Amino acid sequence: MSDTAGLRLSDLRDIAKRDLANTLDKIPGSKVVAIDPSLYNGLKLLDTPKTIFTKEKGINGLFVINETVGGDRDRYGAGTLVILMRPSIDVTKLAAAMIERFKKTESRSPIAVRIYFVPKLSLLCSHYLVEGAPELRSCIDKLELDFFTFDEDLLSMELPHAFRDLFVDGDVTSLSVIANALVRFQAIAGRIPKVRAKGYFASKLVTILKRLDQEVGEDVLATGASASGADQPPSRVSELYILDRGVDLYTPMMTQLTYEGLIDELYGIDGADFNSPFEFGAPTVPIAASQSGGAGAAAAAPLAQLGEKAIRLTSADRVLDDIRDVHSAQAGTILHQKSLSVKAFYDKKKELQQLKDIKDYMRSLPQVQETHRLTMIHASICSNMNKVSKTAPFRKSVQMEHEIILQADSTTVDYVDELIHRNEPLNKVLRLLCLMSLVNQGLKPKVYEQVRESLMLSYGIPQIMSAFYNLERVGLLTRQSGGLLAAAGLVGPLAQLTQANRPIFANMRKNCRLWVDDLNERMPDDIAYVYSGYAPLMLRVLEDMIKMWDAPPGVKSFALDGVPGERAQLSYDVEVAGGGSAAGQTVMVLVIGGITRAEIAAIRMILSGGGTGGSGAGSSVAPGAAAAAGDAGAAGRPAGGGPQDAVARRKFIIATTNITSGRRLINSLLPFDV
Repeated sequence: MSDTAGLRLSDLRDIAKRDLANTLDKIPGSKVVAIDPSLYNGLKLLDTPKTIFTKEKGINGLFVINETVGGDRDRYGAGTLVILMRPSIDVTKLAAAMIERFKKTESRSPIAVRIYFVPKLSLLCSHYLVEGAPELRSCIDKLELDFFTFDEDLLSMELPHAFRDLFVDGDVTSLSVIANALVRFQAIAGRIPKVRAKGYFASKLVTILKRLDQEVGEDVLATGASASGADQPPSRVSELYILDRGVDLYTPMMTQLTYEGLIDELYGIDGADFNSPFEFGAPTVPIAASQSGGAGAAAAAPLAQLGEKAIRLTSADRVLDDIRDVHSAQAGTILHQKSLSVKAFYDKKKELQQLKDIKDYMRSLPQVQETHRLTMIHASICSNMNKVSKTAPFRKSVQMEHEIILQADSTTVDYVDELIHRNEPLNKVLRLLCLMSLVNQGLKPKVYEQVRESLMLSYGIPQIMSAFYNLERVGLLTRQSGGLLAAAGLVGPLAQLTQANRPIFANMRKNCRLWVDDLNERMPDDIAYVYSGYAPLMLRVLEDMIKMWDAPPGVKSFALDGVPGERAQLSYDVEVAGGGSAAGQTVMVLVIGGITRAEIAAIRMILSGGGTGGSGAGSSVAPGAAAAAGDAGAAGRPAGGGPQDAVARRKFIIATTNITSGRRLINSLLPFDV
């Protein structure tokens, strides 16, 4: 890469596309490709349907591994079945059954099979396949696709079961997968000189990284250096901060209130794609902003059909880039300003007389038309979201969450009973119960039994018994007396997550400033805006990791020292690209176990030098706002910080095992579909 002062994540995308294309090109003849569902979203981000999985490349068919795929109708005359899958025994069983169904088509001509585990081989899964079909022994390989580039600053490994594997099953295989991914990342970006970790599994990852560093030696991490001893080039990432979800189980239980976060809450986002349940359209006149600042309802004129319902939510969409991280209540105001700007541009055409002015106008017209199209799309999304977010049930749900956080939840149990009697989705009810349990260090035994009995009557005894067991193992839902965890005598990370071992939440709320009363959602100077007052605990920890990790003795940070989770670090004497200037350096944050889109918005605010409100003695409150005049997006963007801020104007990368939400996290812990 030519960019020595920074790292372009698009380069990682190009490398992944090249590796996948080269792997498929080595297989002769026509092919059909079967993909693990958990890989599908990541592969879509490589633009594979248009560039790799095409007939020109010899791909006759493409489908997701399931119970029904196989046979003549799915073969499409191909000579080879290519399977891309995670090293998961459940998916392996589906793949083995699928291979058997395809073999039944061999009466006409045999079909070859090639299996690639992503990103590493699994002895258990390989043995299962070979035991049923010995001829597959030489057909199994690995394909090292680690990080998928979601955006210019966002990487995801697309490991949706990482949280369950680590915190419920105690399976640490994903840690070795993450460690190997980081080693390969450093082979591209250079060795990272400072690695700091907070959390049980984050610290375990540092231990694995240290071991891998000893095993692979300098040659792998020395980008561009020869094995004969050439000097290692400067690193393009100056610091890596690693956290795991166990540090903060509270935040995913809250409703995300940023624009992009609320889309995920209400409708769901698959990877980076939003599959809309409604038609995209827009009013034929400029969007009217409502008095409350939200997007106004569309005019009475018919909506214009804008084509496909699925859109890609990335920064390539410049309208989304201006509103994705703002509070959802402010998105309509920004869209209104954009629509007025577009209208003003169109009206300008009437005044043009000089040929030069006409040429300039026509040169700008395609970009403005694209802005117009995108503004209409997001106005439709915003308008439909407002129909939900302004209803009494939605407002009451958010209000209950805030009352729980403030521990003023005298009516919350009655509200939970109301949800159960209305037969609301089980994950919604469990999510609120888990938040109550976490904040209050468990539910009172009487409340616990009462709620469990009501749930069993409404949703089924086996389902609720198994759900409660898994939620207790993680520490999400327990009795105040200790519950199953204490009875089972579990140790290690599970014991650390029990309510008895957590600090009193009221102390954390005060010392970490988890609640901000005087919050300006229009021009926020604190990350608490992403949840309308609640600041994610994990990000308060991150703030102090950045500012106070090397604080002198006697200066303590409650976020670092009072929040459960071990600390670990690695340091190397490596030159950093950009020299000593913070402006030329890149900081990377890795979250194990999943991160929400609202937390991503908050991290962007922190790492771009925006407002902070950390807990430690040396933490500072952001110096204020610096919105650019005339910028349509500036009306709702988080405020920018001053030059004295520890991370002002640095580039940053956010990496995670997967993008999650309260619904996804709860669903991943349930042994049945909801």
